[in-house]
Amino acid sequence: FELDSLEAVAESALAAFGRVDILFNNGGISTRALAENTDFSVDEKIMKIDYLSYVKLTKLVLPQMIERRSGHIVNMSSLAGKLGSPMRSAYSGAKFALIGHFDSLRLELARYDIHVTNICPGSVQTEVDKNALTSTGNSFGIEDPDIRNGMTVSRAADRMLAAISNDKHEVWLFGNTLQKIVCYMAQYMPTIAKAVTMKQADKLVQNAEKLIRKSAH
Repeated sequence: FELDSLEAVAESALAAFGRVDILFNNGGISTRALAENTDFSVDEKIMKIDYLSYVKLTKLVLPQMIERRSGHIVNMSSLAGKLGSPMRSAYSGAKFALIGHFDSLRLELARYDIHVTNICPGSVQTEVDKNALTSTGNSFGIEDPDIRNGMTVSRAADRMLAAISNDKHEVWLFGNTLQKIVCYMAQYMPTIAKAVTMKQADKLVQNAEKLIRKSAH
């Protein structure tokens, strides 16, 4: 994947429709690898796809939105962009960057009446687990129980559409009750949340390592 290829994408959309009213940045790939073992090339690939592609494509369509003083930019982030977790260091890094960039851009674009919505799903029943990258950049290839037991795609889509239509700045989609509890604790009781998660750190990493070993076989 080359970022320069997005120029043709933007040109095709503008040629076909004359303008872009809603830009939905939805490219993404996750990781299932411990940071200490991950090739730097994997970190680069994740950052390019999950963060820089959003920035690039937005810059390509933004001038016509500003000229019309109208538009809506929607970004598929993740709860991993709000909280770090084992096996997802590169993924979380890109999603944190995405939220920071577009939160800043939202403030800059307010004077043009251009809206920005960041969507932060937790576990949703997609193929994101199987298609995630290992430490060497190969596909993970197996199911992650958290993903298999997460929110259905149809429900997630309904929630996303509701957030976009109501011009929400950010929406969280929880795959289970535990994700909801942890996220709200991190938001409103960050010191306690960090203490609790650090006490669970060894267990979380051990569970991650079991899943990695399963994928290797």
